[in-house]
Amino acid sequence: MYKTLLLLAFIISTTSLSYGQTTTLSGKVSDQNTGEPILFGNVALYKEGKLLTGVETDFDGNYHFAKMDPGIYDVEASYVGYQKTR
Repeated sequence: MYKTLLLLAFIISTTSLSYGQTTTLSGKVSDQNTGEPILFGNVALYKEGKLLTGVETDFDGNYHFAKMDPGIYDVEASYVGYQKTR
């Protein structure tokens, strides 16, 4: 019984550590001159120069990336008629 409880405690502790090591990233894309949100713009996430994933902005220009490993990322926003910004 004691060995079973010890094994169960070990599994729970290692599982919780792996789940606790993620983060999120949110932001807003807007026109620099007018401040108006960019609707349905493209936002790409890069790590070490490699494209990881991308999302589209919502009606308010907001974007959200979930369940990311901690680290340093580049975020690139693009939209038709605007220059890409990283």
